[in-house]
Amino acid sequence: MKDREENRFEMHFVKGSAMALRHIIDRETGVNYLFSDLAGFTPLYNADGSLVVTKEKDRER
Repeated sequence: MKDREENRFEMHFVKGSAMALRHIIDRETGVNYLFSDLAGFTPLYNADGSLVVTKEKDRER
């Protein structure tokens, strides 16, 4: 469990962005976030207003 807690967040840099953007996935909940050093931190939402959630099986690809 300790290893899982230490690596709870999976980070990906967003290519082609003017700012240093990071796409972050919470491995425990699957919730996706967008982070910028300049603008802050926000969850990502689908068009219907629900949170973008990545299932564990989809992250393994």
